[in-house]
Amino acid sequence: MLPMLPPHELVRVLHQNADHPERLLSQENLGAESRRNLARAAQEIKAHPGQLIGLGLWGDGVPCNWDRSQSIECFTMSLPGIDGEWENMRMPIWATNKKFLVRHNTFDDVLTVVTWSLRCLAIGVMPSKRHDLSAWLPTDGLRSRQAKTPLPVKAVLCEVRGDWAFMKQCFRLPPSNEIKGCCWRCRVTPDEIRDASAGAPWRKQRLDHWDLIKRIHEDNANCSPLMGAPGLRSQCFAMDWLHVADLGITCNFLGGLFKLLLRKMEGRNESDRCSQLFLRMQQFYKENKTESRLDNLTLSMLRADQAKKGPKLRAKGAEARGLVPFAAELADQLLRDDDEEERAAKLAARALHACYQNLSTAVYDAARMAHHSRTFALLQVALETHAEQHNSLNWYVKPKLHMFQEMCEFGSTRPATCWTYRDEDFGGSVASYAWRRGGALTAVSVSSMVLMKFRAKHNVPHI
Repeated sequence: MLPMLPPHELVRVLHQNADHPERLLSQENLGAESRRNLARAAQEIKAHPGQLIGLGLWGDGVPCNWDRSQSIECFTMSLPGIDGEWENMRMPIWATNKKFLVRHNTFDDVLTVVTWSLRCLAIGVMPSKRHDLSAWLPTDGLRSRQAKTPLPVKAVLCEVRGDWAFMKQCFRLPPSNEIKGCCWRCRVTPDEIRDASAGAPWRKQRLDHWDLIKRIHEDNANCSPLMGAPGLRSQCFAMDWLHVADLGITCNFLGGLFKLLLRKMEGRNESDRCSQLFLRMQQFYKENKTESRLDNLTLSMLRADQAKKGPKLRAKGAEARGLVPFAAELADQLLRDDDEEERAAKLAARALHACYQNLSTAVYDAARMAHHSRTFALLQVALETHAEQHNSLNWYVKPKLHMFQEMCEFGSTRPATCWTYRDEDFGGSVASYAWRRGGALTAVSVSSMVLMKFRAKHNVPHI
């Protein structure tokens, strides 16, 4: 037995305590793809899209103890369409220590309950039995009294967020090294991710929801129970800018670029030149009032984990974002146009900076985002080819480059509408709730502690 906060009960309580219940139905902050998901789900359950709440589900693991050697796996619920002071609201559904998980089985059991709850929300009626069709327990007194009563509003899941590893572990989506295909939106394979051109075959080989289900079954895997949630389709699984761009292709590119720029710095050795680069970085921070800054820059922060891979900047997501304009500016100043590698690196830095500049609501343009992301991808592939020809490890391409193109070129949604910055931040709060000072360490105790501390710390919001 594990304690949970079922989504249908959370939605019921939110609606009952709302000062302006109509705000729960807001779609102001939903991206275009999430709006389409909501409209399609409304058609399937025969509801009006304007009278349907769009829910978001995020899942991941977060470090939970002082030495970060353990982690808490959790699911949280959000209302991604709501704007204003409640747009960052997150509510934990379930959490427990990773050490208690059984691969796939635990997530499947938890998501079976979540799916049952989502079905109740879709039909708009409180359940008459538990998720396994068993009778209510003696502790379910309130639930038994509310059985078969109508819910005040209906809701469906329109966004599922998380990093690539979690998507694979929890929902069986293809991993980055899957030979048959490493993307849940198209049929690209790991050998084809370097074809970033406008004529790449994978651009026409799209996967719909049922193609993905077929692929999962062909791999002799069972689908996640969440696939049975009303209205859920593969398009609901969002690609996250934080993990794909900031912590992925951006850190990889910055690692290679900074190694290249070290040649332009003064100093007797690489360590001295790295210090000079950091001084320039500090000057840029000061002039541009950058909020998220690197505290230091050392050679070890630019080295690869494995000898076969090139350098990667060790930085947090926000720190990497803050360095993109610095990288473009310094590349323009120091890299030459008459050198093939330096010119390609300079143009790639400009293209990546243009992608980041295009993230805000005020200036977002899907065509410009697609153009700049494709330009960056082509230059990154060219840099890797140049490195291989010169026996260098300074540049390399990872599968996340393809995911970056999918997100920027095929996603009609502005990436900032479904990134996981706020989710990751709340994940830190979940980890703090799980902090223990003694007592038995069990799956039940951890789950209870997280949910009880959350409810004790936060009053029910009056939206």
